[in-house]
Amino acid sequence: MTTDLKNNIMKKYFGIVLLRTKNETTNNCSFEETYLSIKSQNIDEARTVLEEYGKSCETTYKNQNEDVIVVNFEKIIDVNEFLREETQEKYQELYSRNFQDIESYSKFEKLYSQ
Repeated sequence: MTTDLKNNIMKKYFGIVLLRTKNETTNNCSFEETYLSIKSQNIDEARTVLEEYGKSCETTYKNQNEDVIVVNFEKIIDVNEFLREETQEKYQELYSRNFQDIESYSKFEKLYSQ
């Protein structure tokens, strides 16, 4: 969706933000990928929005066991323009990635083997 606002063209971007959650008591870590749709004038602005989002997720709290849990913004994994601006009736393609090592992918993406 492109909108002309006094020569400011807004484009749709797609970004992936990686967050890390660490239990400070047990040192256990988990990671979360968050996929976001962003409207901005350019890719640099989209990256800034992603960074602001990631930093806004940072927090520290105590869980039910009184362990200190820390959520940190790790990094922006990817940011790109939408593959297609047009929306189909039933779907809209947002993102795709290519890889060569299906074995490594299947180790990471557990849903692949189901």
